[in-house]
Amino acid sequence: MASSTNSMQLMSFIQGVMERKGIAKPSSRQPLFQYHVTSEEYQELKMLIRDLGKPEYPRKNKVWCAAFCLFSAEWYRREYLIGWSWDGIWTTLGFELDANERGDVVYKGLTEFWKRPVSTYQGDRKSYLGSLFSEGGLPFALISQEDSRIVNILKRILRSYDDMKSLGSGTYDFIRHELSVLPEAFQKETTVELVSRMVELILHLTDKHEFDENMNIVEVLDEQGPEWRKQFPIPMETKTGSDLISSLFKSASIQRKERVEKKSRIFIEQRLSNITDDLAFIVKIKLAKEFDFKTPTEKLTGARVEAFLQEGSSILDEVTVGQIQTNPDEQTTRVYLRKPGGEYRRNRPEESLFLVFAQAGKQIYREEIPGSDLQIGNIPIVIKHKNDQRIVIGTGSVSHRSEKLGVLLPKDASVDASNTNVFDVQPVSGMENLEFNGDLRVTLNRDEHSDIYVISTKANTSDLESVLIEGRTLDFLSKEGQPIYLGVPRLKCSNFSAQTWIGKELAEHITSASCYGKQSVKLKDSQGVTLYYKKLNILPDDIKINLIQGSSARSGAVEVLSSRSLLSSIKCDGINIRTIRLKNGRRFELEAEGKPPSEMRMFLQANLESLPIEVLVPFPSQGALAFAADGSDLPKALTVDELLGSRVVFYPATFGKANYAISIRGSKFQSSFVASWRYRVSKLPVEVKLYDLRNHITEILAATGDLDAKVSIEISGDCRTRQYSVGNYSALLERNEKVIEVSQSFGSGKLAKPVLIDLADPLAKPKVLRSRLSEGVETGIYELDRPFDTPSLIVPSKNSEVKFRAGFIPGTRQFANDSVNTLNKAVSVFQPEVNKHVISSVLLAMSRDFNHASWTFISDLYDSYSYLPLSTFEVWKSAVKHDDVLASIVFRLEEPLDLMQALQEQFNVSWDLISLKAWNDASQNYKSFFLEKGLPDSVVDSLVTTKIKKISAFSPLLTAGFITPEEGAAAKTRITQLLYTHMISECFQDLLRHSSDVERWPSSYGIEIEQLVFSKLTFLKGLNKPSGYQKAVTYAPFLSALIVTGHMTLKELFGLEDSPSDYFQFKQLIEFDRQWFEASYLPTVGLLVSGETK
Repeated sequence: MASSTNSMQLMSFIQGVMERKGIAKPSSRQPLFQYHVTSEEYQELKMLIRDLGKPEYPRKNKVWCAAFCLFSAEWYRREYLIGWSWDGIWTTLGFELDANERGDVVYKGLTEFWKRPVSTYQGDRKSYLGSLFSEGGLPFALISQEDSRIVNILKRILRSYDDMKSLGSGTYDFIRHELSVLPEAFQKETTVELVSRMVELILHLTDKHEFDENMNIVEVLDEQGPEWRKQFPIPMETKTGSDLISSLFKSASIQRKERVEKKSRIFIEQRLSNITDDLAFIVKIKLAKEFDFKTPTEKLTGARVEAFLQEGSSILDEVTVGQIQTNPDEQTTRVYLRKPGGEYRRNRPEESLFLVFAQAGKQIYREEIPGSDLQIGNIPIVIKHKNDQRIVIGTGSVSHRSEKLGVLLPKDASVDASNTNVFDVQPVSGMENLEFNGDLRVTLNRDEHSDIYVISTKANTSDLESVLIEGRTLDFLSKEGQPIYLGVPRLKCSNFSAQTWIGKELAEHITSASCYGKQSVKLKDSQGVTLYYKKLNILPDDIKINLIQGSSARSGAVEVLSSRSLLSSIKCDGINIRTIRLKNGRRFELEAEGKPPSEMRMFLQANLESLPIEVLVPFPSQGALAFAADGSDLPKALTVDELLGSRVVFYPATFGKANYAISIRGSKFQSSFVASWRYRVSKLPVEVKLYDLRNHITEILAATGDLDAKVSIEISGDCRTRQYSVGNYSALLERNEKVIEVSQSFGSGKLAKPVLIDLADPLAKPKVLRSRLSEGVETGIYELDRPFDTPSLIVPSKNSEVKFRAGFIPGTRQFANDSVNTLNKAVSVFQPEVNKHVISSVLLAMSRDFNHASWTFISDLYDSYSYLPLSTFEVWKSAVKHDDVLASIVFRLEEPLDLMQALQEQFNVSWDLISLKAWNDASQNYKSFFLEKGLPDSVVDSLVTTKIKKISAFSPLLTAGFITPEEGAAAKTRITQLLYTHMISECFQDLLRHSSDVERWPSSYGIEIEQLVFSKLTFLKGLNKPSGYQKAVTYAPFLSALIVTGHMTLKELFGLEDSPSDYFQFKQLIEFDRQWFEASYLPTVGLLVSGETK
């Protein structure tokens, strides 16, 4: 009777638990932790079993067995701390089951009542204790005790889980390995499987809901219902449990976002930086490290390529440089980019952004960045607050889960906010900025036609992941830099029911003429909601624009031909135009009054109800013409910065192809051209942007070792040869007692803005120097009345139109030379005749101590004055002399890529020549820096690996296995001499094939390099012998490998009195063909490190 009563009490408890959780009966698909017994229920069950005690025949009482299994599972989940035994359960209950009873009790309770299987191990042996523990989920008391360690490991598993799956690696073994550093319970098979399922679940829910790391994710999931909590094997009713899961979800959302960005060829994020009457936007762009595009191989002129961000038809800024590899079979070009991107201030946010790749100043590829045009005032702009920034998350119709969104509404918008909580409405630049939660319906009534946009904060959904516009285009662009489509283009998207509208009409109903002109093209869903909006230029599909050269460079003609009715005209100052009507178009006879312009504005209108399209068309001149940014003649002398907007236009010959060349040489290289490019022009004029050549110009200027040096740009070929001089400065600075004078050697009429900067404090605000006036006009003479205590420089301000060489002003205070421990003091006492090594001494000390106080000086100096030539400052001039210092700067600075690029261009630093020892020392010091801050080893290793990956674009050595987070690690790849020589021979043949059409190979130090390489790597003498002019390029990789492994120094090649030109010339050998260099350099380093050369 007592047994029956006991069973009724226990059954009543179990049924109560199931009813409260909405569970009708036990299920084989529901582990016990998914019943989510609360803390109160657990305590009640514990007291019931303890008070009722052990039955006389427990294996015969299924309900008691079920209650025992439920308690044991919950005990493991809540109280387990150590050991893999029954002892903790017995101690808690005050009794124990003997070994013969346990199996039957667990089987009857777990399998017969709860319908759950008993797990096995080592073939068919039953794991009764492991089964109960598995049913309980994860040991939460132990997790709480381990605290950050388990959280960090779980986050690491989340970060790498997808990679393990995509690589085909076993996730079970991966998770077990990661958990191996934790207590015994985490290494059991059941626990590993639970962690695996939990990781899968977190990633699944993250993908489903597109969580943002700033959300309160637990609350968001609770809004969907409490069912999600049952799926997690930890007590979710506790704050600790909720916090743990929330932390893991946030980590997963960050990982997912990074993964999406990594997969994207181009990722952009735009933010509103100013919400006053003058709206200002900043765009962040991130490119794939390996960027593929298709272009004919005949367009390519070498391995180096520059990437630019273009806004409409204007260059916004240079993004990065890279090296290209081509696949002739697929006409595919792969660019290995050195810097993934950056942030840039937008000038005209309503225009589209384009990624442009250029070689030798000539565009070889252009790609529009989808969604980059912000049609402010035309459609809603949706904004989300994130980390104190206003991020643009979309335009038009947007659905994005968030507590609150903002939307910039056009002034003629009407709003239905009946399903919305409106928090704030503010007038902004003739519009309204409305912040809300819910579903906002926006209607725009224009031209007797309405567009409806729906913006929601309830869910992350996208009817249009991307819209692809396909169609033939005109050879020329619009004034805004947009393509001009010939005929109506096709809009392809993921929403198959979306309909295309052109203006006010459905595309399928539109008449031929009404589709032409500057059109608003939209995609609408079946409910009439506008999903996509873009302005496109459309012209008849048979239009042709022919450029016809005249009898001289100042005359020519343009024909516009089409079978359709078309209004056309040309407007251009300084051009006499005679219009001749043709049967199917017009001919414009042109005569320039002076020098022809680079381009003209042509207006084409095929639809009287639409605005005409403004097309930029070249003047059909002859030979070569050079233009400044404003369209005037290119000055004979200019600065590097003044190259922005300047261009050379090469024209085809009157009856065929024309050939041209641009060559650059420095004052110390009069005997031969330093850089030269050839251009073949056959049909349309070719425009070369001289600003795109500035990296080459900067490198050559650095090679001279003279701050006041000039380089010569020579334009030649089927035209009159002409030369231009380019330098860093356009003016001279002269000091006379308490005044200075800026006298311009060229570029007159521009305004100099000198400032006084404190050399010892890069963060000190520069003092603006005021010009004396003569009858209200600035004279170019500036007062110098209050110098700093410390040494200072007079430099041009960031917005100065005139560039001049810095002038040194001694400080008014004397500093002692003893105990110089910081850069602040080192630059204060530096005198090249007395203590020329004082700055180097501090820099070397910093390279050994990543906690050194002067690291902030380094970052502040670059952040404040990167717009000036680096050679302005002795700190940079000292830094480039030491491998240890350069490697340490790269590791210690948070974002070193811009500085690495600047050092490479302005000092001709070859990152491939930094020694392995310097890289490894810097890596270990970087690791120690974080370990001393108390970060776990696993986190620090991850930081080191991330840093190495970030900087590896500047040298393949960094990710080739020679530099690793583990102390004392060496390259793991070994290669035999036989395999090595065979591989090098194959690569050498590729070098000859790739460079067969190159007229001039860099050949400096060819014989000397050959002798040095053969003195150490004698087995290379058996390889194919290059020609004399090929020796320097051929053997440079082997000498570089000897240098980085410490077997040789550059001093042995250059001598003790090396010069900047030596480093420039050796870098030319490395950069001539990166495929050859890396294919020979890395295996040679591996051979030297492994000792296989002996």
